[in-house]
Formats: sequence, structure tokens, C-alpha cells
Amino acid sequence: MRTPLYDQLAEVEDTHWWFTARRALVSDVLRSCKAGGTLALDIGCGTGGHLPLLADFCDAVVGLDRSRYALTHARAKHPRAALVCGDALHLSRLFRAESFDVVTLFNVLYHQWVPSPQDVLEQVHEVLRPGGLLLLTEPAYSWLMRGHDAAGLGARRFSPGGVEAMMRHAGFVGVQGTCFNALGLPPAMLLAAWERLRGGGGGGATTAEIAHPPRVVEWVFSAAMAAERQVVRRGWRVPVGLTLCCHGEKRR
Repeated sequence: MRTPLYDQLAEVEDTHWWFTARRALVSDVLRSCKAGGTLALDIGCGTGGHLPLLADFCDAVVGLDRSRYALTHARAKHPRAALVCGDALHLSRLFRAESFDVVTLFNVLYHQWVPSPQDVLEQVHEVLRPGGLLLLTEPAYSWLMRGHDAAGLGARRFSPGGVEAMMRHAGFVGVQGTCFNALGLPPAMLLAAWERLRGGGGGGATTAEIAHPPRVVEWVFSAAMAAERQVVRRGWRVPVGLTLCCHGEKRR
């Protein structure tokens, strides 16, 4: 992610409907999995928006990011947080095996700087304790790739089955997943089609897309995500959406 986007992310991530709704969904999933323990790791923690969430489930939280600039924002917002500047590609060098009870990745594996998402998942499996939980979110559907993804240094989007298969291949068991933000799918499809008709581009729209929309838009999308949370709480899947949420654990 480019520096101006980190600035804007730090400004809006505590209040923007997308981030608050995702945190609420993730909290529900972690609670349903009875996640908890001594130590959690947020890989690609960025400006630190998920560190307080994980602190509700584990005694201590470590935030890892390869961007020192992002970590300056995280440190300013969470001065007592344990923050590590390092690369998700080298987890097994940075941390001892079986160190963490919970590991999260929020839209990390899709990045250009992750040449092998499978390798990262296998290293996550290594640093998790037996019975430990991995939870991740990633953008859905490769045919939705557009300038918004490129501006965020995204290289790929994932299918639901594809992410779950990678997790199982890495050794995780009890793998489950759901889509979310179904209401965002139609406008994203239109924007992706429009960019293709124009011959690509559109990366400059990214800062606008993570800015606060009009209040009525925030209310509508927040309400739709709240409804999806009710579906997930009942153990069902949301069949389509802009983003995937998957979780699995390391065999005990």
C-alpha cells in the first residue's frame, strides 16, 4: 500500500462502515470458534486497526507489518502494542514454532509482494500452537480486479473454494468460510466492467473509495452487513460477496 493510503487508512479505519462491520463479523467468528489464549499475531497489521479486537481474545497481541511507515501510525494509536517490522514471507525466521494461539491476516495474501500465498499459510501453520486458530479475509473473485486493487498493490483475488483448499493443503483442519458484503457486489461489478471498457486504469479512485460516503450509504451498507452477521451466527454461509472470511485450526 502506498504512503497516502496509509495516512487515510489511519484516519478512517476506526469509524468507516466497512472496517467497523468487518471487525464485528470477525469478532463473531472468533467468539463462535472459542478463540483465545496467551498470544495473538496480526500479520500485515498496517496502521493497527485490528489490534484492540484481538486484545479482547488473547492476553497479548503482536502486530507484524513490512512497512515502517504503517507501524508509525499503529504506534501512535496504540503506544503499548508489541509491533514488529518484518515480512510475512519470513514468519518462521521471525518467530519460534508454536508461539501463537490466534493468527489473523486481513487482506494480506492478495498483495503483489506475496509471491506464494500457500507458503505464507504453511508458515502460519508452523508458528501456531496445536489447537490454534487462523482467521483470514481476502478479496473475492478474480474477475473483479480493477484499478482499486492495483492502487492497493493487489495482485490477485480469490475464490471461496480456492482459499479453503490452500488452508487444508497447509495442514489446517475444520476449515470453514463465508463471503460477506454482498450488497457491494453489483456496484463493484459495474465499476470493473466500466474500467475494462475504458481500457483499464482507475487506481486513483482508491482514496475516494475508503473515504466516508454519505451517511445514508453508510447506514444502508452497515445494515446489510449486520444482516449477514446474523446469517453467519447461525452457522450458515453468505454465498456471494466482495470479500471472503475463512478460518481453520491447527490439529491438536
